[in-house]
Amino acid sequence: GQSFEADVCDASFGGTAFVNSTIFVPCINGLFELRVANSSFFSTTLEVTGFKAGPPILTGGVVWSVDDNTGTLYGLSAATGHEAYSFPLGSVEHFTTPAAGDGQVFVAAADKVVSFVLG
Repeated sequence: GQSFEADVCDASFGGTAFVNSTIFVPCINGLFELRVANSSFFSTTLEVTGFKAGPPILTGGVVWSVDDNTGTLYGLSAATGHEAYSFPLGSVEHFTTPAAGDGQVFVAAADKVVSFVLG
C-alpha cells in the first residue's frame, strides 16, 4: 500500500529514476530530486527548472532527460543540477526516454536514433 504522498511540482508525466534513496521526478516545470528520508516521508533536495523534463535516467553521476518542448537532451549533474551536457535533437515525441550503455547515450528523436559518445 501507499506509504506517503506530497505535492512536488506543477504536474508530472512519465517515469521516474530511483537510486540510493533518491528519486528524480520529471515535471512540466523541470526536474526535481527527492530524498527518501525513511519509509514515511521524502524531501525535495534539488530543483532544476526552466524546461519540460521527460522521463530521466541516471548513469555515471549524470541525470539525462529530454525537454519535450525544445527537443533538447540535457545531462545534469546528479549532485548539483549543473548542466553538464546539452544536445539539440530536433523533433521528439512525448515521453522520449534516453538509454545509456558502454559510454554512450542513445535517444529516439522522431524518425532517427541519435547516439552520443561520452568521454
